[in-house]
This record gives sequence, C-alpha cells and structure tokens, in this order.
Amino acid sequence: MLKLLKPSYIFDLTPQADFRYAIAFAIFFALVFAGGWALKRYFKYKKDPVLKKILKRFPFRFYGLAITGEILLFLRSQSIPLFSMRFFLLLLMAAIIVLIMRMAYLYKKIYPKEQSKHAAKLEKKKYLPH
Repeated sequence: MLKLLKPSYIFDLTPQADFRYAIAFAIFFALVFAGGWALKRYFKYKKDPVLKKILKRFPFRFYGLAITGEILLFLRSQSIPLFSMRFFLLLLMAAIIVLIMRMAYLYKKIYPKEQSKHAAKLEKKKYLPH
C-alpha cells in the first residue's frame, strides 16, 4: 500500500505486464459495462420521462469507461510503454467512482425536484384546452 503513494511507482512507464490484479480489473470493467447495459434496459422498460432525461447519458459513459479500461488492460499485458502506466488505471478508477457518485447525486437530489416540476406541469396541462 505504501508503494501506491510513491510517484515513481504510479508513473512507471513500463510496469510488469503480469500483475496479479489483471483478472479482477477485467471482471470489474466487465461489470461496469454490464451496469451500463442494465441501466439502458431499465430506461427502456421504465416509462419515467424525468428519469430518462436526467440519467440518459450515463449508460454510454459507462460503456466508454469500461471499454477504455479493457483496452488499458490489454496494453498493459503487452507491456507497451506509456499506455501501461498505473496512473491511467488509477485515473480511470477515479472517473468511474466520480460517475457513480454523480449518478447517485442526481438520483437522490435532483430527481425528486424534477419529478415534482413534471407533475405540476402535467397538472397544468390537464386543465388546458387541447
């Protein structure tokens, strides 16, 4: 754990290709991809326009991050300098965490407000002539 805090360890241009967490990272990125797919399917069957509006871009962001992660793992297994740096994997993990936190924030804080605005709009529309 202390090695992870050293810049020389994080920014090493050619780390070992056969690192022991490769399979765990591959499974994690596959789960991120599957999570994006499940989110997209959820929007397809859930008829909530507010939720679709707020979270519609998230499945594609999950796809992009998962594919990028798998590419970085492949480049690391091939020992390609610069692209196999640990920094890129750490940066990608931070991006996934930020994306999940952003999605949770939008769902917990913004979604109820937008839902009430949408309900008020539908209530007004009900009394307007067609």
